[in-house]
Formats: sequence, C-alpha cells, structure tokens
Amino acid sequence: MTDFVESLDVKKHWNRNWRNLNVEAAKMVEQLLNKNEHGLIVVASNTSNQKKMEDDFSLSTQLNAYQAEKVEFGKYSMYVIKSRLIILDRVCIDGNVYAVNCEIQCKKKCNITTQLYCTADAIIDEKLKESILPIQWNTKMHHDIPIQLKDLEDKGKSCLGQTCFYDGIKHLENHLKLSMNTFGPTHRLVSISYNLLGTAYSGNRQYNKAIKFYEQSLKIVLDNFGTNCDFAAQLYQNLGNAYESKSAFDKAIECHEKSMKIKLETFGSNHASVAVSYYNLGGIYFRQRYFDKAIEYDKKALTIRKQIFGNTSKCVGNVCWNLGANFQLKGYKRTACEYFEQAWMVYSVTLGDWNESTLRAKKQIKALKEEDTKQLPTIKRVDMVASSEDRNRIKHLNFKKHWNVRWKIANESATKMVEKMIKGGGQGLIIVASNISQMNDKINEHLHKINDEPCLFLSLMNSNKAVKKRTFGSYCIYAIESKLVIFDDGVDIDGNVYAINCSVQCQKNVKISMQFFVSENTVVDPKLQLSITPTQWNTKIYHDIPLQLEGLIHKSKNCSKKSLFADAISCAQKSVKIAIRTFGDEHPYVADTNHYLGVAYYKKKRYRKAITCYEKAFHIRSIFFGTNHDEIATTYNCLGITYDRMGKYDKAIEYHEKALQIRLANFTKCCSAVATSYNNLGAAYSKTEQYDKAIECHESALKIKLNLHGTNHNDVASLYHNLGIAYDKKKQYNKAIEHKEKVLEIRTQIFGKKHRAIASANMGLGRVFEATGERETACKYYEEAWKVYSMALGEFDRETLQAKAKVQEKAK
Repeated sequence: MTDFVESLDVKKHWNRNWRNLNVEAAKMVEQLLNKNEHGLIVVASNTSNQKKMEDDFSLSTQLNAYQAEKVEFGKYSMYVIKSRLIILDRVCIDGNVYAVNCEIQCKKKCNITTQLYCTADAIIDEKLKESILPIQWNTKMHHDIPIQLKDLEDKGKSCLGQTCFYDGIKHLENHLKLSMNTFGPTHRLVSISYNLLGTAYSGNRQYNKAIKFYEQSLKIVLDNFGTNCDFAAQLYQNLGNAYESKSAFDKAIECHEKSMKIKLETFGSNHASVAVSYYNLGGIYFRQRYFDKAIEYDKKALTIRKQIFGNTSKCVGNVCWNLGANFQLKGYKRTACEYFEQAWMVYSVTLGDWNESTLRAKKQIKALKEEDTKQLPTIKRVDMVASSEDRNRIKHLNFKKHWNVRWKIANESATKMVEKMIKGGGQGLIIVASNISQMNDKINEHLHKINDEPCLFLSLMNSNKAVKKRTFGSYCIYAIESKLVIFDDGVDIDGNVYAINCSVQCQKNVKISMQFFVSENTVVDPKLQLSITPTQWNTKIYHDIPLQLEGLIHKSKNCSKKSLFADAISCAQKSVKIAIRTFGDEHPYVADTNHYLGVAYYKKKRYRKAITCYEKAFHIRSIFFGTNHDEIATTYNCLGITYDRMGKYDKAIEYHEKALQIRLANFTKCCSAVATSYNNLGAAYSKTEQYDKAIECHESALKIKLNLHGTNHNDVASLYHNLGIAYDKKKQYNKAIEHKEKVLEIRTQIFGKKHRAIASANMGLGRVFEATGERETACKYYEEAWKVYSMALGEFDRETLQAKAKVQEKAK
C-alpha cells in the first residue's frame, strides 16, 4: 500500500478544484475500464496552455487534434481522449495524466509534472518514462477512497453552510479518520483533513481549536515538502487570520510574513495571493494603529490588484477603503477623501449603487467634505435619529395612494437627484408621477413656460436638453433644470413634486395629489399653496434615512440568500429600530422593516417570530392603507405561507383566500400576483386533502401563467407538477401522467437533459407508473432520474442514492 500512498502527491496542486477534478478523472477511468475502452485523461493547470494557440507544441493544440472533450474547474482543465494511440511531441503537462489501456508515444522528450497513472494494458513510451515513473492504477486507492473523501468534504461544507455546525464537524472528523486509517497519520492528504477542520472551527469563532488543527496540518506539510510549497503558504495565512481574530497581533504578523515570503518565492511579486498577504498585514497594522506600516502594505496590495483586476473587482475597492481609513486617522483628510472616492467608484461598478459598501463609501465622502478642517473625522457609522421637529414634518406625508416597491425606488432615486442639485447649486423641478398615459389628459395639452419660452409638456419631457426621464414600472421621473417653472391652468400631477432653488408660478386649478417638497431658497406661488401645503425639504428625513433603511433591508435579503440567517435577522432588527426612532411606532417604514424582519425569521424557520412581525406590519398597514390595499394582500400572503409551514393549513387557507380577494379586486384577473395566490391556496387545499378545490385553484393559476408567459416557462411547469400531484392523490393516474409528462417536456426545453429538474420530473413519473403497477415503465423513469442526478449532483448525493435505490428495488 505504501507505493499507492506515495503516488498521491499534493505538493504542487492541493486545492478543492484540483481534488474535485481528479475525482471526476478517476470516475472516467473506471467508466472506460468497465466499457473496455481505450483513452487518455489529462488534468492540468491552465498554465499548460499559455503558449500561443498556433504553437504546435501547446497542450491544447495537441489534445484537440484527438477531438478531446474539455471540462474546466477554476484554474484547472480536464481533457478526455478516446483513442488507442496517442502521440505527444515536446509537450509539458502541469498536472496528472491517466492512461487507460492505450499506447502513449513521444516524438521527442515530453514532461508530466505531477503523476502518470497507467492501467494494466497501457503502453508507455520509454522517453516519457525517463522524466516520470508511471504509477499502476489501483481502483480502491485512486478511485474509491478519493470519492469517499470528496463526499465527506461536500457534506461537511453543506452542513456548515446551513449553520448545522456539529453535523458538519462530524463529517469532517470522518474525513480525517478515513485519511489517517488509509494513509497513516503523517501523510500529506491528512494535512488537508486537518486544514478543513481548522477552517470549520475558525468559521465558528473557536480560534484555539482552529489554530491546533492548522498547526497539525502545517507540521505534516513542512515535514513532507519543506517551506517551498504554496499549501504551506496558505496554512500560514490561515494561522495568521486565526491569531488576528484572537488579537494576538505579533503572532499573526509572524505567520503572514512567512506566508508572504513563500508566495514571493513561488509566484513572484505580481500575483493575487501576494496581494492578499500585503492586505492582511496592512489590516493588522491598522488595528494596532501603526498607520504608516499599514499604508505601506496597503499600497503594495493596491498596486498588484490594479495591475491584475483593473478597477473591476471589489478587492480593489476594499484596499482603497482601508487606505482612506488610514489617512483619515492620520489627519490627512483630502488624501483620505481621494481613496474613499476611488472605493466608491469601484463599489458602484462592481456591487451596484445600493450595496451597503457603496453607500458607506458615499456617506464617508460626504462627511469628510462637510467637516471642519480642524475636526478629526470619524470613520464609525452612526445611525441618524429624527428630532421632534423632524417628526412633525412627517405628518405632511401621504402614503395611502402610492406605497409600493416601485414607488419607493422611484422616490429614492428622485431624492438622490435632489441632493445632487442642491450640492451643485442647481435649480429646477423633479416630478415623480404615475406614467403620463395614466395622468389627467389635460397635462398633454397645457403648457409649461421654461425661461419665458413656452413648450408642450410632453415635448419638454422628451427633450434630452430640458428633461431627464426614468421609468419605474407605472411611475416616471421628470427632471426640469430651470430657475423658473410656470404651470398653466388645469395641470394635475398624480405624484410628488420636488422644487429646488427655483421659482414656481402657476395659473389657478393646479393640483398635486401627493407631496410638494421645497428646498430652502424656493419661491412658491401663493395660488399653488391654496391646493397643497409645501413640505420643507429635510435631507436627513427624506434622503439619508430611507437609503439607510433600504441598505439594511438589502443586506438582510443577501444574508438570507447565503444562509447567514443570524446576520439577516440582525440587519432587519437594526432597520426596525432606526425606523421607530425616526418615524415613531406607526409608520409605513416601520411596517416595511417589520415585514422584512418577519421574512428573515421565516428563512431561519422561526415561524412564530415571523408571524409576530407580519402581524405588526399588518396593524400599521391597515391604519394607513385600509384593508383593501396590495400591501395588506402581501402581508396576508406571508402569513398564509408561514402557517402552511407550521402545518396549520386551515389558517393558511384563511389568509390565502383573503389575499386572493384583495388581489382580484385590485388587479386584472390576468396578473402574476393573482396566480401566486391561487397557487398557494391550491397547495394548502391539497395538504388538507381537498383535492378538487386544489385542482380548481391550480388550473386558475395555470390559465393566468399561460396567458402571461406561454407554455415554455418554468412557472407553467411547476403548476403542471402541482396538478399532477393532486390527480395522483385522487388516484386519477392517467391525468397525473398527462400533467407530469408536460412537466418533463417543458423542463427539457428550458434546462436541457442534464439538469436536476429533469431528474425530479422523471422521478415523479416513475412514482405514478409504480402506483399503476407498470413496474418496467416506472423502472425506466427511475433509471433516467438516477442517470441525470448522477451527472448533475454526483453519485453520492442523497437524491441520486434515492433514485438508485428505486432502480435496484424495481429490478428485483
């Protein structure tokens, strides 16, 4: 066994992509052997292909001559050639080669940097043997064990990702046990097991345990390879991060410097991993308040990252932010502002304008520019709270007519434009209104006089010089840049108007249905004030806080998507506190933040807490909007879904019916929201075994979705699936098969034949045919499901194994 163990080298290539790709290669070797086929499999670093494509001696050129199939995993590629004879010429393969009962001939000297595996009947050219010793293929050591290790690693990472920490640790401990039992306690692959455990404990903030496992891993690597190994560099880096988290800064610096030294010797100075070491060292010196040292390392990191990524990577923005923070605390405000501006631009491009990092950088720039030069700026984010005077202004706000996602987004965009105009000394008017086609027809006829030159309003809106127009669903933003705006008689604006440092004149009978915000130097015609009371513009209330709330809600959603449920709840709780402190206990923003807190609790499966939050949102929304508003329907829908998950199906049906009635009253019958309510109601009826009602609801939803999307849409497939289940439960198997076949047909058109959704559809058909007693047909569908699951999820995934068990059961 020693020979086999020695063949498993991890010195040069050790990361997860490399391991996974070699597992796939091992599977392919066994497939070729089982089918008595011949071929060559190459797993190589993409640097093997860095010669120009026209170079006859490049790896890709020579392998493509045999029509090689290619699969990429990160910086590695796998090539599969099915041929009895492979001829190589002066090629250097930076990776592993698997020769399966084929003959390899070399015209001139060739080189393989890692391993060459050969099956029993493979023939290897003597010139190739001069550079590398072939390793005899052993199914157990080179196929079975790596697959078991990969399965344990995948299960461990999956559990850790779902916050099932101790289950994840159990899988990784089994990974370590299998490695040690197979290879011995000091083998190189055991170091990978220790590293996986260290990373898991570090992620759970158990840094002492993490350090223990990292050190065990590092000892094995150093004993086997010495310090000239990039895995050792990674382990020193992991140790440095763990020591930094413990505030053991001297030890952290020592580890990061060792990591950096290895990386410089291995990769050279212009490499992304070297930049990571500089960045880590800069962060530690910053925490120790050694700002000059921190700046030195951060500048080195920035130089490398800009050369590699340009300004299109978040990591560039992160270094710029750190440099800004260093210069700010040194008192160099202008230099700090320059770096924060660079960070803002990079974050805007890479993360979007509404990302928390983008908003934080923007806020920091604003704070630096506004602060007195003698005052040392702070880099800590402080929540904004409204004064009692500010709260009185909120009473002017009217939310009943327009309060939905697109309305809020449109007005947040408008407030950004307002602030930009105020800071830039601009003058003009910004309007957020229902789409022009839905406004009073008189607005198409009446004139606005801009700079004493009359022009039609529609012409003005479509003029690039005079008006900038943006559309958000059924709402539009119109921006008029002028010191004088004159409204003619009969103009009716269904929305908000923002007047910035301009003079607004009007004839009689001008109407603004929502709010009229005015900046400090705006002059408003008294006739307009007879129909609406102007609201004095307040940056904190109408701009800063809504953006802060939106940023927290957005972060909460992203954390939930990443299964970071505690962080999602924390962000949503912060948004609720800020909304209550700013607007009081009963306000639409408080309702919104409670709603998203409920969503965060729901994602974490804390259903009672979610219901409490939804009920708070419902109470506030019913005060502002009444009981027949879409926001109320949304709350009813969330309550219904939550009660459904709790198994309280009667309550779920009650709330879904209420949501459906409101949506039918507010929207057309061919609306996606109506279809959603029908579908949710049908699912609840199905769980209470009211299958006729369930079928009726699902068919209503299906009719709407077909009108909206046509046949070839996944929502349509899902509804056919739900109908198939209902008919199956009613034992109407022909109907069930008919609908499930449509599911398979649609999903095949959408996803192709190698997607897990196709496997799921085949499993569904298999179950129905099994219920009808057609075992052979059922087995056919189960086999197809097994085949697709194996390709999509791997052979050891739970769903793959379930399908395999069904095939074996029916084959008896």
